[in-house]
Amino acid sequence: ESAYRRLVWEDPDFEQYFIRATPIAEISRMEFGSRPARRAASAPSLGALRAIPWTFAWAQSRTNLPAWYGVGAALSGYVERNGAAGRGELETAYRDWAFFSSTIDNVELGLAIADPVVSARYAALAGEDEPMRRISQTLRLERTRTEEEVLRLTGSAHLLDRSPRLQRSVELRTPYVDVLSELQVRGLSRIRGSSLAADDRAVTERLLQLTVSGIAAGLQHTG
Repeated sequence: ESAYRRLVWEDPDFEQYFIRATPIAEISRMEFGSRPARRAASAPSLGALRAIPWTFAWAQSRTNLPAWYGVGAALSGYVERNGAAGRGELETAYRDWAFFSSTIDNVELGLAIADPVVSARYAALAGEDEPMRRISQTLRLERTRTEEEVLRLTGSAHLLDRSPRLQRSVELRTPYVDVLSELQVRGLSRIRGSSLAADDRAVTERLLQLTVSGIAAGLQHTG
């Protein structure tokens, strides 16, 4: 919780990173649900953002941050404080405590449907200024740490090894989603980077809408 809070609520540059590195601004203008993405049009902040657009935007960027961020820090921190006994306690909890094992399994799935390579393409949209690069690096490091901790806890060599059908399903869908993600990144770069003629803007906005729908269907994740 503390790692998540420090990044999301206490880092003054995080909200700008979120806006740049995900399609949240574009999603907010699309009519996908019965309610607006934000609770108040006059308060364009993280606090005003509804939960579903928050998770949906991170899934679209193939980062899936809400599903795993901070878990690696929590697990490794527990072991650092308690040593080998702490590692054993975590393994026992995973084996015997249904709530804990279900939580870790959900984190594992969240990591599996994210993609660090594709996510880096979205991170590049945030720009090269120091705060954006710092946050991008923070996400990469925590993603690696969380995956390592989850695999160690579950005793697996790869994500979803214990769920081969689900693992295969993700593997089969991923190449198609990757293409849609690349189209989305290009569309975001185009619509944000320059003034477009009305016809070109309409075409690009339609492209983005189609990629949002396609990625959600391919990932089976709508927030």
